[in-house]
Amino acid sequence: MEKLKDDYKDSSFSGEKKYKITQNNDGTFSIEDVTDYIEEGDEFGSSDVNAINSMINNYVPKIGTCTDEELEAAIAATE
Repeated sequence: MEKLKDDYKDSSFSGEKKYKITQNNDGTFSIEDVTDYIEEGDEFGSSDVNAINSMINNYVPKIGTCTDEELEAAIAATE
């Protein structure tokens, strides 16, 4: 079974977030994050959500009805 990532980190920075706004030739604007990060965080996107949902979908039909003891044993087996 695939193990999901469980050590995501948020970006950390000191002070305020900073952005550079540039006007494009077509009248639109581009926004660039120019914050001085102490540590870059992890990306979290659709592939992460899909992996989580797939694992949940695979477990739901298998759960069915069980006693509290069976559920506790199943949880303990995954730790």
